[in-house]
Amino acid sequence: VDLLVAYPLSRPNVLRLAELAAAHGDVKVAVLCEDAQGVADTPDGLDIWLDVNPLHYNRTGAPAENADQHAAVVAAAGARFAGVHYYDGHLDSTSCAEAYDELVKSVLPRLPLDGTRFGAAREVPRVTSGTPTFEGALRYDWAGAPHQISPGTVVFTDVRTLSQVSEAVGPQPAALVLCRAVSRPA
Repeated sequence: VDLLVAYPLSRPNVLRLAELAAAHGDVKVAVLCEDAQGVADTPDGLDIWLDVNPLHYNRTGAPAENADQHAAVVAAAGARFAGVHYYDGHLDSTSCAEAYDELVKSVLPRLPLDGTRFGAAREVPRVTSGTPTFEGALRYDWAGAPHQISPGTVVFTDVRTLSQVSEAVGPQPAALVLCRAVSRPA
């Protein structure tokens, strides 16, 4: 089992995560880091994924154009470097190819892979795709490179998500929640 915690953790929480990972040695656990200090603050036993901010989304991650910051994370992680996280949930499936080109042609080739488990950029695993872009990610030519998608609201869906995903995917709710909000004006 591989687990990537794609959420910024406070110091106490990352320490607890490391404890849990140590207690379950058959599970590979990793966190996102966007700078070398984040790597330094991450306990041994947790792998590191470089978190990249695609096309100025400014949610989390090192700016896509900042090769020095990417290199610092990869160098600091060394053998713990596990891949690149490139969340593009602000795009849609028709516009995400530009973002993936940025990742494949600009970000990955500039990573210093000496001291990591990867011999070439094409070997570096990548995780992309929020719900609006996962169909585009499935259509993109990754040239056989290791790639995973993480469309969270396909699992926990809502009406907006259903409008963003093509009918070919066929999302259907597993359960419906009906509620009534009652408020009492002051």
